[in-house]
Amino acid sequence: MPALFTHAEWTACPRMLFGLRAPILERDEFFATASVTNDSDAPFPPSDMIITARWQFANGHGTTIPIKLSKGELGKGQGKTEPATGPARIAAQASGYAQLYVSYEPSDMASNIRNGGFLYDTDHRRIDADGKYSIAQFPVASITELLTLRALWLAVVAAVLSGVGVLLTVLLRR
Repeated sequence: MPALFTHAEWTACPRMLFGLRAPILERDEFFATASVTNDSDAPFPPSDMIITARWQFANGHGTTIPIKLSKGELGKGQGKTEPATGPARIAAQASGYAQLYVSYEPSDMASNIRNGGFLYDTDHRRIDADGKYSIAQFPVASITELLTLRALWLAVVAAVLSGVGVLLTVLLRR
């Protein structure tokens, strides 16, 4: 039977921007975990399996979280989260989007799919074994982009205040 793959990521120092959670910035540290949970009655996996979760940044750098499972290691409702010692602390490498790619072996997935040895995500979509497609992403902003957004916000506020000033001047002169 299939197993649920989940992931979590969060910044080491969250910050707010105009009352909203700010994006992760270049060189910010963030935590990431990867988990597999068996939600079927049969033990998972049907054979030894290695699951690789890789966060990849726009510049090609990234970090890998391997999950090694022995045949039948996870009983009903059991899960495994890696890294076992806690979340990995990773520095964001480049602005753009960090993409999560997941692959798993053995590569003879035709027999594994018949035996239920595949993964799906929280949206109940099957995750392909080859890891060609990103299953999740989060934005990473450069410090320059963030400063530009702040400057634009200040320009909007200044324009609104100028408009109010002009309206008050016109109204008071009448």
